[in-house]
Amino acid sequence: MCIGYFLQAPIAEILIAMAADPRLEHISLPTGGTLQYERVILSKYAIPLAPYILRHETLRFIPMLQFLDSTHVAKTSAYLALMQRHKFKRGDFTEVIELL
Repeated sequence: MCIGYFLQAPIAEILIAMAADPRLEHISLPTGGTLQYERVILSKYAIPLAPYILRHETLRFIPMLQFLDSTHVAKTSAYLALMQRHKFKRGDFTEVIELL
C-alpha cells in the first residue's frame, strides 16, 4: 500500500491505521513516482486500483503491485512471512521476487 502525498508523513496515524486493519502490513511513504501511481497502473496495465483503496480516518491507502525501494513502515510479521514463503540467496532483494 502507498499512502497519499504528504510533506510530512503522519507516522502516528499510519501506525494506528496499521494496528486497526490487518490488511495494512507494508506502507510505502509517498515519492515523486507514487504521486500518479493509481493513474499510471490504470493506463499501463488496465488495472483499476480504486475498488481496493483502503481508508482510515483521513488517510487513503492505495494498493501497490510491487515493492518500491523507498521509505516505508512494515510489520515485522509481514517480513517474516515473506521470508518463509521464498528462499532468498545472497544478493537477492525482496523488491524483485514474484509474489503471485
